[in-house]
Amino acid sequence: MLEIRQETKKDYEELNKNDVQLIVVDRWNELFRETKYNPIDIHTPLWLWSRNGFKEVK
Repeated sequence: MLEIRQETKKDYEELNKNDVQLIVVDRWNELFRETKYNPIDIHTPLWLWSRNGFKEVK
């Protein structure tokens, strides 16, 4: 089940690390671990949604 994390000081500190890209990859993999999806499966839908300004989907 998806668990929403509370932002912490550690999270802000991670943004300034040299390996922030690897941290993001780990977080995406963690998010999808017990699902039938892989992070790449949502790349195109998220990209298209962002190109449309993240308008609300009804």
